[in-house]
Amino acid sequence: MTRQVYVGIVEGGRESGYSLFFPDVPGCVTAADTISELAAMAREALAFHIEGLAEDGLLPPTPSDPEAIVLDADIVEAGRMFVEVDFSDEPVRVNVSFPASLLGRIDRAASERGLTRSGFLAEGVKVLLKAG
Repeated sequence: MTRQVYVGIVEGGRESGYSLFFPDVPGCVTAADTISELAAMAREALAFHIEGLAEDGLLPPTPSDPEAIVLDADIVEAGRMFVEVDFSDEPVRVNVSFPASLLGRIDRAASERGLTRSGFLAEGVKVLLKAG
């Protein structure tokens, strides 16, 4: 299991209730009447969203440094929550095919970097997913 901590941006107040969104996890939002309820809802929403990404074959986003998060001017921030989520990153065996010449290049490049073939391919995929 891997644990990540994401920053949730809190909006609203006692009169109107609270909402929370995660700048690093687009589409992951929640709301509640109290801050205590919001904290529980935030954990649940984040875990559900990360689980959905995994089911779609996507990696969870990398959390930003809290000090690096810049919000749009129209957002009235009432506070921030640090929300932890655990997700499984256990290796899963897959069967893929490559041309022999490409496999040789992969193995040489992996060896030069001190990686296994699987490790090399996983790192390459992570780079491509971030670029997309």
